[in-house]
Amino acid sequence: MSRQTLAQFIDANRAELQQAILGALYRWDGNGGRGTIPAEPIELDPHSSAYLDDDALEQWIANDEGLYLWAKGEGVDVDGDEDPEQEDSEA
Repeated sequence: MSRQTLAQFIDANRAELQQAILGALYRWDGNGGRGTIPAEPIELDPHSSAYLDDDALEQWIANDEGLYLWAKGEGVDVDGDEDPEQEDSEA
């Protein structure tokens, strides 16, 4: 399985990550009703207040079970506990 870094995973999946996180944040409308979640992944302007930078995305991936398992399933070392030298020797 091809390994990728967390930064590569974020770059490759930024729109979907933003969509999933904003969907979780805006699931409710604040008045007890269901909120509106856009159906398609959205591209946010990096200057928008809703934009999540790489540090925020890393925190979400580390702390949200679904995002964590998605990244792990794609071969990302989310925990940073795998030894890159050992991986090189296995190749």
